Amino acid sequence: MSDAPYILVVDDDPAMLALHEVTLRGAGYASKCVLNGTDALADVEWCRPDVVILDINMPGMDGLEVLARIRERFTMLELPVVMVTGRVEPEYMIDALGSGANDYVLKAAPREVLLAKLRIQLELIKQVGAPSRRPAEMEVAEQDARFCAGFLTVVPKSVNHCPDCNAPMPSPGWPGIAGSSYGWLGRTLSGKYKLDRFLGRGIAAQVYRARDIRLDRLLAVKLVDYRTSDFASLVNRERLEAEALAMAKIESPHVVKIVEVLELRDGMFALVMDFVRGQTLRQLLGASRPSYDETLDLGIQIARGLAAAHAVGLVHRDVKPANVMVSELEGGGRFAHLVDFGIVRPAAGDPVSTRFVVGTPTYMSPEQACGLDEVDGRLDQYSLGCLMYEMVCGRPPFDDHDPNVVLRRQVLEQPKPMGKYRRGVPEALESLVARMLEKRAEERFATLEIFIRQAIAEHEKRHD
Repeated sequence: MSDAPYILVVDDDPAMLALHEVTLRGAGYASKCVLNGTDALADVEWCRPDVVILDINMPGMDGLEVLARIRERFTMLELPVVMVTGRVEPEYMIDALGSGANDYVLKAAPREVLLAKLRIQLELIKQVGAPSRRPAEMEVAEQDARFCAGFLTVVPKSVNHCPDCNAPMPSPGWPGIAGSSYGWLGRTLSGKYKLDRFLGRGIAAQVYRARDIRLDRLLAVKLVDYRTSDFASLVNRERLEAEALAMAKIESPHVVKIVEVLELRDGMFALVMDFVRGQTLRQLLGASRPSYDETLDLGIQIARGLAAAHAVGLVHRDVKPANVMVSELEGGGRFAHLVDFGIVRPAAGDPVSTRFVVGTPTYMSPEQACGLDEVDGRLDQYSLGCLMYEMVCGRPPFDDHDPNVVLRRQVLEQPKPMGKYRRGVPEALESLVARMLEKRAEERFATLEIFIRQAIAEHEKRHD
């Protein structure tokens, strides 16, 4: 891993950013340049610079507001901030220093002045032993790293076409990763997993495709900062590794395997998983509705994955289209893979204690919506029923822009018959889904194995 200090530069002037980049690179620093406060805070959260260089006058969120947001999380020794601005008025300097800036430099000052100020801050960090803000297992990407804006894939600077989507290089050249919203692209975790494509982002997580440098295979890496989520008090490396160990015992090809758990820093982890080629069920449903046979087939596959997880004491608790990957089989047909299991693993033989409401309201069981302390695999069954209902009808049983309304309807209302939204729904399919959507858990199938047997029998009957 590179030992060069990592400097984040925030300024809305591209010319000034270019000047900073040249200056910092010439001094041997790794740097990233962003044009606004929102991207700056994202980089601070995910990439942990050693020092931030921050302008004051910026549209939207100005530098003083960015500084205040940084100081809510980090002390002056944990993350030094040097204001570099054209504001010469004393009141600006007083406001900045009073708000927690470590130093104040005018843009008109010689570049050597800024470099001297940076050296002072880095030396202070070293002398007091303040922890590096950069993750221990993260390597800074190459300074000239580029990416394809259409496919969000790392592209070598000299390559004329994107290696993934074959798009031609735009006339200005490939955009640089520095200054983009995809700051982890091109970085390497633990010296072996190089992140080469951005796949998606959630509230507390980002997902990247990665290449295992040693074994030359593709993997998926989910970067999770649990301090930004409700799970903050529940997660540590030991708990995640215990869950990974439990998931490794799941005997099902319909569950994506966790390869390794990396602790990047306190509260932030990387979950390295098998990479699935294909699309999410959400993307599939956005393009078309599956046939009745396809709905049964995919429902059976997802149920098999869930049943295998239940057998080793894991409950998913967030079954939804975005957490099902669907790949196309060479001989025809589709294959479903469950991803993104929850973080709370129950003791063997005990029910799961959720401690708070976990899940997505549109697919959440009544017992989850009510915040019940003890739940079991039948809540996953209800969520699968919601998912199959949507595959048939093109809409979930209950939906509303207000999640609280959805939760109340999950508890109090019966879903409309699927025949209301689509003609010719097989009676047996309607009956299977209706039972999975019973409000009382004891009125659903006792286990998903029972559902699987009945669904297979119906599937075979339709093909006799």
